[in-house]
Amino acid sequence: MNYSKAVRMARSIANISQQELAKRASLNRSYISLIESGDRNATTETLEKIAAALGIPTHLFTLLAVEESDKTAIGKDQIQTLAVALTELLLHSKWDDVSDGTGSTIRTHKPAQPKRARVPAR
Repeated sequence: MNYSKAVRMARSIANISQQELAKRASLNRSYISLIESGDRNATTETLEKIAAALGIPTHLFTLLAVEESDKTAIGKDQIQTLAVALTELLLHSKWDDVSDGTGSTIRTHKPAQPKRARVPAR
């Protein structure tokens, strides 16, 4: 998994600077730079903060980090399961734009409410 690539790609797609991402994730800008350059490996907690600051689900962020060698290591069935889970997440979720308190807006994910089982009429 190449999380430095994932951070660079997601930040580029979000069109924000390292400084803005650092502010949103409550991290140091130089630490973001070190992660993006591959000079530091981020913890899972830090990666979750970065994904949240970018307003994308952690699963999708992880998918951005997948490299060719990872695809063979995890297997086709696991990739298929991940693809289905992400599709369902995106199709059955709500997304809201909310203020981050600094005048910027971030996109947040709100899981859809579970569907209630329908009880047949008697």
